[in-house]
Amino acid sequence: MNAAPSFKLLQGNLNHCSRAQDLLLQCLTECSVSLAVVAEPYRVPDHPRWFGDNAHLVAVYWAGGETDPPCSRRHTGQGIVAVDWGPLAVIGCYISPNCSLVAYEAFLGRVGDCIRGCLPRPVLVLGDFNAHSRTWGSKSDNARGNAGESIVDLSWTTASAERLVTGWRVAEEIVTLSDHRHITLDVTLQLPVRNGRQGESPARRWALKRLDRDMLVAAAHVVDWSGAAAEGATPDLEQRAARLRADMAAICDAAMPRVRSGRRGPAYWWSDHIAQLRAACLRFRRKFTRARRRRTASAVETEERYREYRNATVALQLAIAEGKSRSWSGLLDGLDRDPWGRP
Repeated sequence: MNAAPSFKLLQGNLNHCSRAQDLLLQCLTECSVSLAVVAEPYRVPDHPRWFGDNAHLVAVYWAGGETDPPCSRRHTGQGIVAVDWGPLAVIGCYISPNCSLVAYEAFLGRVGDCIRGCLPRPVLVLGDFNAHSRTWGSKSDNARGNAGESIVDLSWTTASAERLVTGWRVAEEIVTLSDHRHITLDVTLQLPVRNGRQGESPARRWALKRLDRDMLVAAAHVVDWSGAAAEGATPDLEQRAARLRADMAAICDAAMPRVRSGRRGPAYWWSDHIAQLRAACLRFRRKFTRARRRRTASAVETEERYREYRNATVALQLAIAEGKSRSWSGLLDGLDRDPWGRP
């Protein structure tokens, strides 16, 4: 009997930083992440693989690979977004540190309502709750820490989902350009087998936001006309059902584009030079972290290590901006040279 497949899930906070989001997208590709829950995204793209809350405070990104579990939106609220990911319900959360305790407790109540609405599915909750307590290493307590009973970046599950999480760790090797560290989880999911057959092609998906309604109606008429002569030609229900599925797929193909499956390649602005700068940034961050933790390190040494880390971070951000600008200029030049070609 084959073991259930394992999928990688990432939890992060981007602090509304555009460069942090650029690096996150590259990281998702390199690490083969199937699903990501992101607090404080810089922006939530209008794309069927992105699911954002009502205020763009938290978002879920779905990779949409051929072997990834299907994903669909379940619930959207203020600072809350929930999706169905295969047999699992995943809830992303974010609450501002500036709201009152009354508003914070009301937010926790809405999270609880969302969890109850997802049951009996296994539920995984990931988010930034901005709650501080000396119990988990903060310098001081606050009322949110007492009310939420959580660390700042929280990952927790219902009892039925606990056995599905086979790995949880802070990904210190990932450069985030933020004071937050990304968290990675390995989730083992036993996906349902369609019609009892393994290896069947994944479900087809279409970009509904790009639907051409006039073309949809026209395509339906054409399919109806072409199939009128064959109506009732075969009494076999399986064949008639297969024909109906093929007709519906043809109508959808004519009216809107399909959502592409498969892993994305590297970001269009990515280069070996940026990869080297990211590695240098990580190296200097480790030196700064070690100096800050060592009791024997002087304040001058700690400040010097921080300056090196900060300079490396700025160099990485500038290189990303330059790479994106250069790629955009190349695209415009390509349009001038060949307006109907590759660009």
